[in-house]
Amino acid sequence: MFGSAPCAPFKEYLETFKQVATDGWAKEKLIELYSDFSVLVGDDMKDKIEETSIFLPADNHYHGFMVSKLRFELLDSGVSNDLPLYPLVHSSRKVDVIIAFDSSGTVNKHEDFVKKQEELASRKGIKIEERDLESKYCEIYNYLPNVESDGPSAAHPCTLCYIPYLPNDKVKKNFAPCVEYFMTKFTYNEEEIDLMIKLAKQNWLEAAEEKVKNIIIEAWKKKRDARVKN
Repeated sequence: MFGSAPCAPFKEYLETFKQVATDGWAKEKLIELYSDFSVLVGDDMKDKIEETSIFLPADNHYHGFMVSKLRFELLDSGVSNDLPLYPLVHSSRKVDVIIAFDSSGTVNKHEDFVKKQEELASRKGIKIEERDLESKYCEIYNYLPNVESDGPSAAHPCTLCYIPYLPNDKVKKNFAPCVEYFMTKFTYNEEEIDLMIKLAKQNWLEAAEEKVKNIIIEAWKKKRDARVKN
């Protein structure tokens, strides 16, 4: 059994490269070369290659024999929207509210979040209802079960509070956490820590605190009313 981001298929690495690589000649040339390669091998072979995991895990076999292969690979949720939404919307769970703090390296590209969220909805049979998108610092979505899906459906409605770690000029102009060099390190000085905390607090108080409180209270009232009714 092996659980890790390296178990991701090759296409996930391609998408990540396109998102984080600096624009320029080298990036354009590599994309152009892969495009030429795709034409050369054809669509069927291209799909097979992109679905292949290029970094195999250690050869530790899964001996439960409950699956069709000896090696049981688990993909890190970070490769799927950088949020562990799949286990939280599993049909065996009854999660009412998901508070998702996103501090990923691509948090500034909202279109990527939207795309991944739509993929999740398709796979898990979820209808996404945009509830409150007034502030980019805290977006509220309702996840409603839907019978049409590409896999096992989610069974319990829930609300997602999406809180991305985005720049805020009220804290410091031109400070973007996802591209700031010092944010890639595992050691920080006191000034850097204070800046990170200040930004998180500002975004939370400015847009998220009251929204999240209201969502929690609403979910509690629904459970209370259901309990009293029964």
